[in-house]
Amino acid sequence: MALAATVHMAWLGPGGLAELGRQCAAKASYALRALTGPAGVEAAFPGQPFFKEFAVRLPKPATEVRDALIDRGFLAGVPAPWVDDRTLIVGVTERRTKEEIDALAAAMGEVLAS
Repeated sequence: MALAATVHMAWLGPGGLAELGRQCAAKASYALRALTGPAGVEAAFPGQPFFKEFAVRLPKPATEVRDALIDRGFLAGVPAPWVDDRTLIVGVTERRTKEEIDALAAAMGEVLAS
């Protein structure tokens, strides 16, 4: 595993690694904007910096929302019971497309509307 990570980082090079970081940050920011607003989803820690992962506060219990999203084909995040029962931690990397993020946001809206 360490060898694979070393080869990947060497292949990317310094410029590629920086670009990878920019893409992760941009897609996570886009996902937070896409997920918040519909059906009462809010940033759990508004104004706080994040990189690939962020927390959202849901109007329903996070485990219930997570399970409903799994049924729709999305592994949307991890409930954070140490915060409260309505907080979900969402992670987004450079591998997610805008269309995938939009589909997750639409599915979450459906789950929260039902």
